[in-house]
Amino acid sequence: MLQTEKVGMKELDRHLGRILKTAQRMPVAVHRRGAPWIWLVTHGRWRRPDPWTEMIPAGHPLYGLREHVDARLARAADRYAALLGDTSPPGVLDLLLRATIYRTIHQIEDDRYFHEQLSYHVLCRWFVGLPDDFGGLGRFVQDADALRYHEAAPAVLAELLDEAPLDRFPARLRLLPGSVEAAAAA
Repeated sequence: MLQTEKVGMKELDRHLGRILKTAQRMPVAVHRRGAPWIWLVTHGRWRRPDPWTEMIPAGHPLYGLREHVDARLARAADRYAALLGDTSPPGVLDLLLRATIYRTIHQIEDDRYFHEQLSYHVLCRWFVGLPDDFGGLGRFVQDADALRYHEAAPAVLAELLDEAPLDRFPARLRLLPGSVEAAAAA
């Protein structure tokens, strides 16, 4: 399901910068006199909505996990960026965190195999949130790999996956050395 934000005209006037930052992650409905008046959406979403969502069955285990992770990211994206020292454009950290979660759940150690998954596997692309015209996958895989070993990553991933619907995955969630499982044991 598409997440949206609802704001009024006065709030739009007072907090335009914050609202535009939110609009980079999800559409924002601006209400006037209690009714939807205008939507703020990114150019990419306006030009071409996410083509992958329609292909993913709502009952798939990754669907529930993606909704859970997106809700957590929407609530605390700025805090995660501060913890991880992220200075990338808004939304990129969300992609990297979802990529790290996907890679962890599927126990993908090899960067080349992960690159292949991102290139050809629709479910992987959808879960990570990559637009169909996303370029620079090589650099993205390198950045996602670096994020896995960041000192704050275990705490961030543990918080993102706390109470996540992981019981529907066939194998027990095994994480990489130095990540959430190791942080929980410490």
